[in-house]
Amino acid sequence: NLDRSLDTARTIAQGLEGIGDYAHQLEDDTLRRVQEQFYMAALSVALEHVGYEPHTGPGEPMLFRRGEEELEPAAIARKYVGGELSEDTWLAIWSDAGLGATPWADVAWKKPPSQFAA
Repeated sequence: NLDRSLDTARTIAQGLEGIGDYAHQLEDDTLRRVQEQFYMAALSVALEHVGYEPHTGPGEPMLFRRGEEELEPAAIARKYVGGELSEDTWLAIWSDAGLGATPWADVAWKKPPSQFAA
């Protein structure tokens, strides 16, 4: 569930190595930045799994392209977590990109190379 609540942001922070033990001490703004970064990274991986290719230049944000479609997960996550995007718009962006009605619902996850498999 990729909601924008502070409870979810704190849960994400608690699961991160190096800051998890201190998540209860983090200010709301810091928690939101952690949440944005987490969503951006997770959605970037999902976009690659549905055929988008990452593109960026020095100092530019990471863009993902598939044909004529182009998405910037960092900007989308920032707007969503910051309240600039409605829940419906957030979900529609990812559904239109092929990730499903909820992010990741329709992603056919690729298996890792055998050297990384447990």
